[in-house]
Amino acid sequence: MAKYKCATCSKEIDLSTQTIAVVDGNVVCKEAICCDKYMDSVKEKFTGFGGIIKKANGSIGGKF
Repeated sequence: MAKYKCATCSKEIDLSTQTIAVVDGNVVCKEAICCDKYMDSVKEKFTGFGGIIKKANGSIGGKF
């Protein structure tokens, strides 16, 4: 999911699917439109995919 915020009215939306396009040299999301302008994306802190379990000898084993 991606979060977008309007620079004019400060409205925030969450989009689960998005279409990326290049408009006038800027990368924008076609679905994120508010106040007749494209909304700015909000960066979220990425917490990662989880930890890797290592064995005592330092090797990683098993199937994912």
